[in-house]
Amino acid sequence: QTLDIINNTIHDIYKVTGKEINIEDIDLNDPEVLKLFKEANTFGIFQFESKAMQKFISSINPNTFEDVVAATALFRPGPLESGMAERFIKRKNGEEEVSFPDPDFQHECLEPILGNTYGLFVYQEQVMQAAQAMAGYTLGGADLLRRAMGKKDIHEMERQKSQFINGAIKNNIDADLASKIFDIIEKFAGYGFNKSHSVAYTLLSVQTAYLKTHYPSIFLANVLNGKDKPEGRELVIEDIRKNGIKLLPPDINLSQQKAVSNKNNEIIYGFSGIKSINNNLAQKICEEREKNGPFTSFVNFYERCYEDVEKRSIEQLIRSGAFNSLNPNQAELLANVEQFNKMALEKRKQIQKTGNLNAKLTGKRKTTKKVEKNCDFSTLEWKVMPEASESEKVIYEIMAYGYNLILDPLKGHIQDFNGLKALSTLQDFKNLDTSEINYSVPMAFGGIVQDVQSHSSG
Repeated sequence: QTLDIINNTIHDIYKVTGKEINIEDIDLNDPEVLKLFKEANTFGIFQFESKAMQKFISSINPNTFEDVVAATALFRPGPLESGMAERFIKRKNGEEEVSFPDPDFQHECLEPILGNTYGLFVYQEQVMQAAQAMAGYTLGGADLLRRAMGKKDIHEMERQKSQFINGAIKNNIDADLASKIFDIIEKFAGYGFNKSHSVAYTLLSVQTAYLKTHYPSIFLANVLNGKDKPEGRELVIEDIRKNGIKLLPPDINLSQQKAVSNKNNEIIYGFSGIKSINNNLAQKICEEREKNGPFTSFVNFYERCYEDVEKRSIEQLIRSGAFNSLNPNQAELLANVEQFNKMALEKRKQIQKTGNLNAKLTGKRKTTKKVEKNCDFSTLEWKVMPEASESEKVIYEIMAYGYNLILDPLKGHIQDFNGLKALSTLQDFKNLDTSEINYSVPMAFGGIVQDVQSHSSG
């Protein structure tokens, strides 16, 4: 999915701006991209989406691509639980002395090996390089040491330690120092990660971060398109707003099947993000609009798209606000859907019937003027209705999306929530720091009920 998002974003960048991006040529130490990591603005970034990872990368305060690579390797149970990750953060931020690897037991040959990780063994490759530099291991022998440390074979480790010390003595390194450094290597090797894997993962992370940094609206539109469920889309929408990007609701004359970014760096919501929308209808709308221009009215829409309309899909388009540019009275449009759909169905039946007859007589299928006259949408008596209330429109949005896209369900009730902590989404509630809660006093919650289920007991 990440590769799809990258490829689709690059395609859309060219489509919107005319710029061709070679993602393999980006500056991996781009200061603006590293700033995004420092500020933990990493929603949608491969591997860095979770709140815990955002907090972790922010605490590392990365200045280089290598710092981000290390974060990828360190954000695992072993390094986190052992305190290794915390030591890395302290050394990186000048809160602990950088030594190679320990203030009391270090050797200058380890500095070029451990320099990028502030004197700590983070990667398996560093273990192998240290064995080669200090004890004269061959590359194959160093790999055997790495494997032995991973398996924690006591007898094999005793043999390896003896070999390491003897090799170090041959390199004029004190035996006691070699023994102490071997013990340090052995301790951290159990948590070591393969650097080649970490670099490969981080490369995708930085590539997605580059796209979010320099083309945020185009990138986040594609992240939004990658979410299938309302819960996922709602989180993306929250991040879109957090980044100051304007999100436009679906529009029958502007929207595509998927969300797209326009030249004003706004995101136009796509038809596929509306619940229960027939894909054939969405495609027909886009094709018809491309071929014959914008729709001019609700009647004009039915005249041009009657072959693919179905009641549920049209109702959802109305509730989503997709027809608001033609007629903002959603309640009125909903009241007229049924009769328009009945005529559309009748027109399809008559065309099929007369088409079959014409085909038998002439060998060609064509629509007769009689069918056009009998099924003229403009002859339907338009039902006039008062506009829906704000609370009804809020419900329309929830029905259309599974959440509120544009409208604020708590508008007009803000005075009821004075003094309460703002939690705009369920994800905010899940991430709430429970240490802030005083369980000895009553707690108040405010929100909107979206679903009710009844259960009988007994």
